[in-house]
Amino acid sequence: MTDVFSTFADKIAKQFKQMTKNNQPLFVSGIEKDELWNLYLESIPAEENPIFRTNHYYDANYDKNFIRHIGRLMTIENNQLVSVWDVEDDSFFGDVTKVLSKAVKNAGIARFYATKERTAGHKPSLDNHDKDLVWTHFYTKIPEFYRVTSSFQSPEEISGKVNTNASVLKRSVTEVSKETIKTVLELINDNSIYRGFEHKATLENWLNHISNYEKAENPDLYIWTKAVGSTINLRNTVIGSLIIDLEDGTDLDTAVRSFEAKVAPSNYKRTQSIVTTKMIKDAQEKLTELGLLDSIERRFAVETDIPREHVLFSSQEVKALNVFDDLISDAKKSTKKVDVSKAKNILLSDFLAKINDYQQIELLPLAGIASQQMVLTTATKDDAKDLFKWHNPFAWAYINSDTTDAIKARVKEMGGNVEADIRVSLSWHTGEDLDLHAKKSSSHIYYSNKRSMGGYLDLDMNGIDKRDNDNPVENLIWLNQNDFPKGNVIIKVDHYYGHNNDPMRYGFDIQVEILGEITTYRYESKFTKRHHPVLSLTYKNGKIVIDNVNPELKLINKSSVDTKFITVDHIMLSPNYWNTEVGNKHVFFTTKDFEVEKDVRGFFNEYLDNDLNEHRKVFEILGNRTKISDNKENALRGYGFSTTMDNQLIVRTTTASGRQDLFEISVK
Repeated sequence: MTDVFSTFADKIAKQFKQMTKNNQPLFVSGIEKDELWNLYLESIPAEENPIFRTNHYYDANYDKNFIRHIGRLMTIENNQLVSVWDVEDDSFFGDVTKVLSKAVKNAGIARFYATKERTAGHKPSLDNHDKDLVWTHFYTKIPEFYRVTSSFQSPEEISGKVNTNASVLKRSVTEVSKETIKTVLELINDNSIYRGFEHKATLENWLNHISNYEKAENPDLYIWTKAVGSTINLRNTVIGSLIIDLEDGTDLDTAVRSFEAKVAPSNYKRTQSIVTTKMIKDAQEKLTELGLLDSIERRFAVETDIPREHVLFSSQEVKALNVFDDLISDAKKSTKKVDVSKAKNILLSDFLAKINDYQQIELLPLAGIASQQMVLTTATKDDAKDLFKWHNPFAWAYINSDTTDAIKARVKEMGGNVEADIRVSLSWHTGEDLDLHAKKSSSHIYYSNKRSMGGYLDLDMNGIDKRDNDNPVENLIWLNQNDFPKGNVIIKVDHYYGHNNDPMRYGFDIQVEILGEITTYRYESKFTKRHHPVLSLTYKNGKIVIDNVNPELKLINKSSVDTKFITVDHIMLSPNYWNTEVGNKHVFFTTKDFEVEKDVRGFFNEYLDNDLNEHRKVFEILGNRTKISDNKENALRGYGFSTTMDNQLIVRTTTASGRQDLFEISVK
């Protein structure tokens, strides 16, 4: 018996030595220690394991400890598990090894192996009662590679790190789709994520892991092989948080903004929605499926496009026959003698109900009315299918409300005065400290001398006073135009402090309002200049005018306050209320008193048919990239008023008999 076991034990020791000769990682089987020991004893034929004195022949504590320790170990070779029991033996132990090998492998890997022990089992020992009797045991030395010798780490800690790696990697390859990672890689390649290229290698590595896992003959063994020797940083990274958010169903824009909030500076501001190539392709397929590809091609609507049945009012103003009639007409349109206090109050709905009583309707050009300027658009092709929620191809766009209202509203929000006769506002979108200056000879208004020349810098930001990293504004006012000094006042912008390397946030806007007339300019390049003149305000012939505009500035909109009534050509409801009642109702007063200077969007997302909602991000980009630029001179334009907004307008009506009335109309 001793010779049979001695040969068998020697084969097991050699197998362990073979498994560890190249410092191959070892793994512990999931089978329980005592279960394996009992299986070992049960697998030995009874006749080969008789009772000797009080115990069975092969039931020795040294062997029990060896099997509980070394017997559960495996390594991975050629994507296959190899155990210490994978030996050939011609004795009855040959069958024992087959049983134990199968049991150990079937239980799979439970953890990475590390130990403090130097040996396992025992060398041959003398019997306690018979000194001539020598007992042979399982025995092996454990190579130093697998032993933990540091007092600062335990085997459990080292094993735990590898186990954590394996767990993270397995979740990373089983709970994340390749499509999600490809989407983020596409955004990185398109430079659509802040400093995304820093994370590109991580995502490409992640993608490779998923592909290799899917192709692996034994996927779990692939996980354990890759978990050893390095820390797996996939899910547990900042880019991993973006991937997991997307897998959890978070909207792409929201997930990316959450990611950028973690990695971008506080003054970073994303300027547009996130759109991927796949999203564009899906949207194109949807448009094709619905027959709407032609519908996104838009043009300005002209007067003759509008169906007569949707026009509530058309002017019957008598056309001038000669230059003298023109002069008389202009005199009648003058607003100089208009007493607004005598206007009759009326609701817009009541005014529209009696609109057929009038031959002519005129708008009083109140300050701020330019923000109501709008233009109508329609499909380029007559047979294009309806793109919108309503059953016609018409839409509209307010053309001045964005920048003008945004700056003025921001100034007001931050405590600046927007009711003064003269207002100069500076707006930018970073945490830099830009300063607004006004200078005339030795007089100077700026952050250290806020009152001078009858003016007042009532809002200074990102310096000593208020701070904002996204939408700071500064505001300089003259409450009364009579306070403005005669001559020329130079307005300067000073880059006092800070850095900005984001091209999407370069530059600033400078807005000037003089007695209700608002003009807004934009400096579009990176700005680092000191005390840079941008324009002048000049007192000329009893008026204050904008002068000496720096050619680096671009005019982005201008609203003028005319001294004449504006003739209304037509009045109609917005197209979403022609055949149906969808969304907010607007009332349009079409006129010819201004020119359309900017390119205009042909549609907005809120107009789109519900079938297109899932592609709203693509359409947001399409709307911006397909702006209408041709035939502006004939565009059907005028002033629009939403019935959900608390607007007031003043109109003068003229009946067929020549009677004129002044009405102050409350829209809401």
